[in-house]
Amino acid sequence: MQGFKRHIYLALWIAAAAVALFLYFDWQRNSQVLGIVETRVRKIGPLEPGIVGEALVSVGEATRKGQVLARLDIADLEADRERYQRELAANEAYLAADRQRFLIDQERERLRIKTDVLSLLEKEAELKAKQAELESVEAEIQKLSLAAEAGLGQGRDLSALIVKRDTLRGYVRSLAAALSAQNRSLGPARDTFDRWPDADPQKVVLSYLAERLEMSDELRRHIAEIDVRIQSRTVIAPCEGYVVALHAGPGDTVEAFLPLVSIQEKEAWFIDAYVPERKDVDIHIGDRAIIASDRSEAGEARGTVTFVQEGFAPIPQRLSLDGRIFWARPLRIRLDTGHALLPGEAVQVEIVPADHAPSGAKPAAALPEVKPAAAEAVTNAPRGPSARLSEFKPIQIPSSLDAPKGVEPSGLTWLSDLGRFLVVSDEAGPGKARRLWLGLMSENGALDAETAAVDGVGALNDAEAIAPGTDGRLIVVASQNLSRKGKRSKGRQAIVALRREGKHFVSERQALFFEALVASYGPEELAALGLTPDKDVRRMPLDIEGAMIVGDALYLGLKEPVSSGGALIWRLGDLDEFLATGKLKAGQVVLIHRLPLTLADGRAAGIADLAIAAKDRALLLATPTGDDIGVPVSALFAVDGFGSSAPRVMKLADIPGRKAEGIARMADGRWMIVVDAGGGAPSFAIAEIDWP
Repeated sequence: MQGFKRHIYLALWIAAAAVALFLYFDWQRNSQVLGIVETRVRKIGPLEPGIVGEALVSVGEATRKGQVLARLDIADLEADRERYQRELAANEAYLAADRQRFLIDQERERLRIKTDVLSLLEKEAELKAKQAELESVEAEIQKLSLAAEAGLGQGRDLSALIVKRDTLRGYVRSLAAALSAQNRSLGPARDTFDRWPDADPQKVVLSYLAERLEMSDELRRHIAEIDVRIQSRTVIAPCEGYVVALHAGPGDTVEAFLPLVSIQEKEAWFIDAYVPERKDVDIHIGDRAIIASDRSEAGEARGTVTFVQEGFAPIPQRLSLDGRIFWARPLRIRLDTGHALLPGEAVQVEIVPADHAPSGAKPAAALPEVKPAAAEAVTNAPRGPSARLSEFKPIQIPSSLDAPKGVEPSGLTWLSDLGRFLVVSDEAGPGKARRLWLGLMSENGALDAETAAVDGVGALNDAEAIAPGTDGRLIVVASQNLSRKGKRSKGRQAIVALRREGKHFVSERQALFFEALVASYGPEELAALGLTPDKDVRRMPLDIEGAMIVGDALYLGLKEPVSSGGALIWRLGDLDEFLATGKLKAGQVVLIHRLPLTLADGRAAGIADLAIAAKDRALLLATPTGDDIGVPVSALFAVDGFGSSAPRVMKLADIPGRKAEGIARMADGRWMIVVDAGGGAPSFAIAEIDWP
């Protein structure tokens, strides 16, 4: 019996040892670790010191990116801005009066010079007539003198002719001397009169107004600086989240860059995890992670290891075991999009090695298949941008607005000093000549009753895009497209550079792009640009609807043609040289991108407009090609790596039932999109784009 009991005890000890060994090796083999979802708190403050004027949020309130949270008192800046604006308005009024006066003086001077020149021409004609008369008298005298010498007698008219000759000689000499003196004094004026038809009166007048123009520019600079300072006294939310603290209230004095509001980000991006030092787990950057929460509604999340610390550190107090702190190896995990974890939440993490299993070792268990997000090419690709579009609202068009053919916005750009969008329309120009039409529109989509004044621009038809340059100029691009009658007029081929003085726009230079394109490039070069030149190269399809300027280059987005590889974007280098000469050099126009743009109905799309969002990021509006597009449909796309050899194209939003026309950045960083609605009133929407 005793031997039996000894055997039982021995068996129990062996079983206990086996269980202990199993648990030990399972502990070493199991790669489950603890972690905490990162909590990111943004502390935001003004860029200028001052007194808090108003706090627009309270603790616990949800915020959106770009929302105004608080403002410092700006009464002093508003007073200065109002004063500068009054001075600018007065100077602009004087400038307009001086411009009119100089134009009148210029015309008066032209008429005076014309009168003097005509008087000189009349005297020159009289001199020639008298010289001819003198030659005739001298010839008659010579004939009579020869007859007298031959004994034929002396004519009784000889004496009278001699008197007449002497009188004519004296008159001719005096008239020639007077004309010579008058010619010397009128020489420069006469040259001016001869060159007058080639001179631009507006440019001549501007040369007299340099001092007032400089004063207006200086006042605008002051106003722009005040606008920047007002913006510096405005506290804006940098992300979506919740207000967790207000560090000052109305009436409190705050310093620049010190926190005024603290916001906790709504979305968590990372987990800080810790591997106990007793665990012999080989973890590498790029390994995948399965994350589990104690909350059932959180479900299961996944991520990728992005950092592994070389060494050990104490774990956070929250992850301690019964208050005991142990040492662990910290690592950082980037969460995939679409998870339901909350900031600050404690989680359990299981690490699944990717390609780092040692030779001969049992392969790690494969992760369950996870489909990547739509905008990502691979599972651990960087998070792409997202967009939120407001509801579309009709653009408010005053009944008194001078737009005989109606307003169809085709492009726009923000003018910070005016606080208005400058809108170009492809249908509003008056008359058959189809002059350039520009209007001003508020951020709320209300067009001003008065159009912008435009001088010096010839016929311009089907203006499709307007692009702001770094030097203050504005570039207007016509479509280059054939009309419905199959004609491509010079007005449809124009690219115009405009200079601005307040609400007045003056043409600086203008050139015909399509004409230069077909004159400078042969069929092979045109084909390299994605065009399809046939026997009649001047009738090949080309429709440019998007334009933006980066550096000294103009980037052109083509609505048509669309190649098999996608929509085309050209780069027109050395824009100033083209505008000055109207000619294109070899390689001056190059194809930089073929971008696959697909609409919600599956159709391939061309480009309706494009805008630069950052150094290598761009936004595109896309619509179907051709005039008969059926039901309107559009989409908003983002391009990461713009200008590189491998750009990444992501659709941000579909725009059903509308034909997108233009996009421009607003003062607060949001974007305005203007659209047509298939014959209805034009409308607009505001897009908030989060680009991490």
